[in-house]
Amino acid sequence: MDNTTTGFVHRKVGFFMLNPTDNSESGFVGAMLITDEKGLPLEFKCTEAVKPNKTQRVLYGEHLKPYIAINLSMIPLLQRISNENKPDIIFVCDNTHLEVRNEIALPVLFLKPANNAQEIGNAYIPQAAKRFSDDSNTGLLLELNFDLLEPFDRIKTATEILGTQDERFR
Repeated sequence: MDNTTTGFVHRKVGFFMLNPTDNSESGFVGAMLITDEKGLPLEFKCTEAVKPNKTQRVLYGEHLKPYIAINLSMIPLLQRISNENKPDIIFVCDNTHLEVRNEIALPVLFLKPANNAQEIGNAYIPQAAKRFSDDSNTGLLLELNFDLLEPFDRIKTATEILGTQDERFR
């Protein structure tokens, strides 16, 4: 079926997460899952483990994880996403990742569980995105028909599986 005749536009939604490679956070794997408007996966990309040394940890301080997330993970992963799956919006589960807004033109929203998220499978958007209210993608939020937090569970599990199968992700 030709989507141009029906007027329906297939939306692509990005979910980015930075996961520790183990409990001690000695390294991190950045991952991006692109889904359609129903939450079905279209594309998944992740980085190999980034393992900062002690000197880098000291020098970067509290900026280490956001730097790894944005500069070494999210931006490179977005560049590797195929053109047909470029997202219309990106959701993050860590508010420090919102700094990527200074580097990319896409709307980026921080999600966290609502008070009753377990019951209704819903997410809370605690901070409006810069430029988001003026963006033509604003209506996209109304078109999404799935639990917006659930893809983060998929990303976490996928990166954990990769870590058990390949040392590059440990």
